[in-house]
Amino acid sequence: MLSHDESNFTTVRNVFIIDPNGTIRAILKYPYTNGRNIAEIIRLLDALQVTDRDGVVTPANWKPGDPVIMPPPASYDDLLKRNMESSLDCTDWYLCYKKDVPKPKPKFSINIDDLRLPPGPMDI
Repeated sequence: MLSHDESNFTTVRNVFIIDPNGTIRAILKYPYTNGRNIAEIIRLLDALQVTDRDGVVTPANWKPGDPVIMPPPASYDDLLKRNMESSLDCTDWYLCYKKDVPKPKPKFSINIDDLRLPPGPMDI
């Protein structure tokens, strides 16, 4: 994709989030003049994982640990069942929040020496 505002030869920086099934779940586009927001990319990845894991919806500006939204009931019987759940905070029949319990993230460490390139001809 070409950035119309900059020139005919400048590309736009794209971020694609692709799930294990090969489905593109999100596309973020940035002009070449601006860097990507890594914190937002990680937040979006966390939100997609919570949505897939728990079948919930994450609201705007959601962060791990914030309440999530339960999808609206598909039938009247589902509505009655959902009204019986004490773990939900419902503001109306279609809008119920549930406390998100974040799963612990795996811990890993990176050795900075593993990331360094070997000396090249310009490193003399």
